[in-house]
Amino acid sequence: MKTIVHLDLRFCSSLLETPNFDMMPNLKDLYLSKCKKLKEIHSSIGNLTERDALELDGCSNLEKLPNFYQEIKNIIRLDLTSCSSLLETPNFAMMPNLKYLNLSKCKKLKEIHPSVGNLMELDVLDLDGCSNLEKLPTFDKEMKNITHLDLTSCSSLLETPNFAMMPNLKNLNLSMCEKLKEIHPSVGNLSKLDTLVLEGCCNLEKLPRFYKEIKNITRMDLTSCSSLCETPNFAMMPNLKYLNLSKCVKLKEIHPSLGNLMELDTLDLDGCINLEKLPSFDQEMKKITHLDLTSCSSLLETPNFAMMPNLKNLNLSMCEKLKEIHPSLGNLSKFDTLILEGCCNLEKLPRFYKEMKDITHLDLTSCSSLLETPNFAMMPNLKNLNISMCEKLKEIHPSLGNLSKLDTLVLEGCCNLEKLPKFYKEMENITKLDLTSCSSLLETPNFAMMPNLKNLNLSMCEKLKEIHPSLGNLSKLDTLVLEGCCNLEKLPRFYKEMKDITHLDLTSCSSLLETPNFAMMPNLKNLNISMCEKLIEIHPSLGNLSKLDTLVLEGCCNLEKLPKFYKEMENITQLDLTSCSSLLETPNFAMMPNLKNLNLSMCEKLKEIHLSLGNLSKLDTLVLEGCCNLEKLPRFYKEMKDITHLDLTSCSSLLETPNFAMMPNLKNLNISMCEKLKEIHPSIDYLTKLEDFYFDGCSNLRSFPSLAR
Repeated sequence: MKTIVHLDLRFCSSLLETPNFDMMPNLKDLYLSKCKKLKEIHSSIGNLTERDALELDGCSNLEKLPNFYQEIKNIIRLDLTSCSSLLETPNFAMMPNLKYLNLSKCKKLKEIHPSVGNLMELDVLDLDGCSNLEKLPTFDKEMKNITHLDLTSCSSLLETPNFAMMPNLKNLNLSMCEKLKEIHPSVGNLSKLDTLVLEGCCNLEKLPRFYKEIKNITRMDLTSCSSLCETPNFAMMPNLKYLNLSKCVKLKEIHPSLGNLMELDTLDLDGCINLEKLPSFDQEMKKITHLDLTSCSSLLETPNFAMMPNLKNLNLSMCEKLKEIHPSLGNLSKFDTLILEGCCNLEKLPRFYKEMKDITHLDLTSCSSLLETPNFAMMPNLKNLNISMCEKLKEIHPSLGNLSKLDTLVLEGCCNLEKLPKFYKEMENITKLDLTSCSSLLETPNFAMMPNLKNLNLSMCEKLKEIHPSLGNLSKLDTLVLEGCCNLEKLPRFYKEMKDITHLDLTSCSSLLETPNFAMMPNLKNLNISMCEKLIEIHPSLGNLSKLDTLVLEGCCNLEKLPKFYKEMENITQLDLTSCSSLLETPNFAMMPNLKNLNLSMCEKLKEIHLSLGNLSKLDTLVLEGCCNLEKLPRFYKEMKDITHLDLTSCSSLLETPNFAMMPNLKNLNISMCEKLKEIHPSIDYLTKLEDFYFDGCSNLRSFPSLAR
């Protein structure tokens, strides 16, 4: 087969052996990738002198390559990625012109053939994930062409090579080399280096000195170098653009030369928990746009931001010792994002002297000592404002009412806030307002100024007795949460049909005397009225909610019955009437043909269940625990193939069990504490899927079913 030049056997995952390549003397391209069962390659491969690429990535059972007896001058690419059983590499002396060598994820490889040090044409050497490799062979000749060396996750590596033999190296990645304690000092002479990544070198204490100015280096990543005690002299890296020192937990100071990095764009110090301050910036750093000091929990002062006039993103979150921010912050006119979350000792922000037209995101979450908010008039385009958990905050600057671009306002947990400032402009963009746990709130804002509000959360506003009547005009509202508004007696009237509202939560509104007219919420899907202890009845319009999926009335202990359902509610799948202890009758389940989960537990006055229960063929779970006056269940007229869980625990008046033949797939059955029960329906013998059966406390049970099947 002299004419064949290309052979592709990729993904032949059952291939056990390769052909005799002597019959293909002119083969140039050979692809054997992902041949997972291949253990060896025919020795004739060593005679393919015309080949320029050999792709063996993913041959996870291959232990070694055959010997090469002839010099293969044409081969420039060898890929052995994820050859996870490979124990040794070939003799590279027979591939003198190799440019690309990938041995990544060769986890069993402990050493590399020393001939790799003579590959003068090599450009890329990838050893990522060679977790058993302790060192590289000595490089005896200068390898002028190599530009990329990747030793990522060589977690057993004890020493690096002599980089003097790689004078033109551009990209060096030593990340996750966890045993590496030092780097060969020759790295300091790599004048062509562009990227140096040392992320996760957790035993590295310092970098070697840089003796030459490395003008090309633009990116240095020292993330999670958790033993690093000092940083290098950055004066030797004048064009550095990206510097990441995050999670360098032992770092107490940064070399003062940092302040001269005129090209720096991003400085990440997230998690430098022992860093008390940054060095002084002696020159204006016009290029820096991103500064991250997150979790610098020992930081006592911020830098002078006047030296960073184009800063866009500043993150000071979790700087717990920070009591004030440098006043120069107020002049950062290019600001886009300011995050101060968790600055628990910060009492106020500096004054803003310039209009900050670009800022769109301000996060003051958990600034628990904050006494006042800034003047928002200086942030006219603010979109996202989070002031949650600012526990000492009693009022918000009145300029809030002019933020016409605001989309999201979160005030959750501002427990001393009594009211919001007036809104003087219509805030067309606001879609989310969260006032959760504003436990001192006495009144809500005028929602007429927020016509497009979609999500409103007033849960746990315990002092709130009424809601502004303008709520009834929020036609775009999707979600309304009032959980725990324990002094709220009623909701305002809804004057417009609210077609978008799908979720209404009135849980634990323990003073609620009446529900709203649901006719104004025709597309409601989830309704939770649980623990509304004073509620005696529900508005009859409930019976027309044809889109309802979930109805939860748990703990409505004064509710005697549900309103009639006039439409078939095809979508309802869950009905929870747990602890409705005054309930005298259940609804007509014929109107809920697709009900899956029904919970009537602790309905202590319930003596019978509507006969239509027997037609709920989609029912999966039926819980009647604690229905102590229930004597029997209605007859089941259809086979209920979906029901898997039936709980009759503590039905102490129950005289008979249902016919289990109608529940052939029942897995969990609990009839414990059914004290009047004398026998169990014999059909239980046919429950072949039954996994759990409890009948403890059935003190009058005369015989135990055979469960023969």
